[in-house]
Amino acid sequence: MITWHTANVEANSDITWELLNGQGRVRKAPDEQYDNPNPYSNGISNFDESSAFYGNPSQYDWNYIGKQELYVPYHCNAVPFTTPDVLFQSKFMNPDIVRWEKHRVWVVEATLHPGIRNVLSKRRFYIDEDTWFIVLGESYDGGGNMVKANNLLLRSVPALPGTIQTCSTVFNLQTGDYVCAGTFNQPPFSGKETFDIIPQSFFDPEQMSANASF
Repeated sequence: MITWHTANVEANSDITWELLNGQGRVRKAPDEQYDNPNPYSNGISNFDESSAFYGNPSQYDWNYIGKQELYVPYHCNAVPFTTPDVLFQSKFMNPDIVRWEKHRVWVVEATLHPGIRNVLSKRRFYIDEDTWFIVLGESYDGGGNMVKANNLLLRSVPALPGTIQTCSTVFNLQTGDYVCAGTFNQPPFSGKETFDIIPQSFFDPEQMSANASF
C-alpha cells in the first residue's frame, strides 16, 4: 500500500494505492480513513490508528489534559538493524531491542463528538515535548474499557540530523494480538539510512505493480 498524504486533512483526502494480490493489479483504494479496518493489519487496527492517530481529526472533541513525565520508546536505533525473527515476539517486541527513557509529554484527550460513529469512543495521546510525535496512546470503547494501546518507536538519524519514527505498534488488549507498521528491517533497507536509498519512483503505483511478486 502506498499513500500520498495531504497537508490539509480537513479539506482533502489522502490518495492511497493498494496492490490486490488476487487480481495482480494496483488500484486506488476506497475510504482509507477513520475507523475503517486496515486490511494489512489482519483486522487488529483501523486506519485512524496509524502512528497512534492518523487522518482527519473532526470526529473527536479535543482537550488538553496537562504535562507529565513518562517512560517512552526513544532512541530505538537497534530496531532497523534487527531481523524480524529476533525483533518480533508473540505478544510484544523484543524488550532487549526496544529502548525506553523518561521524557516530558503533553497529554491530550479526544472524545467522540455526539452523533458521530467510531468504534473508539475516547482516546488519550502522550505527545513527546521534544519531537511532537505521539509516542504513546490509549483507546477506549463505548463502555469505557481500554481496548487498544499504541507505541511509536523513535530513532536518531545523525545523517539528517534528527529524530524520526522508526515504526508504530497497535496492541489489541482484548485478544492479545499486536501489529507493527513502518519497520525497515528487511532487505534491501535493513541497516541503512533509508533516506539515501529510496528513489522517488519507489512511491509510484506503477513501480509497486512492477516490483510485485505473486
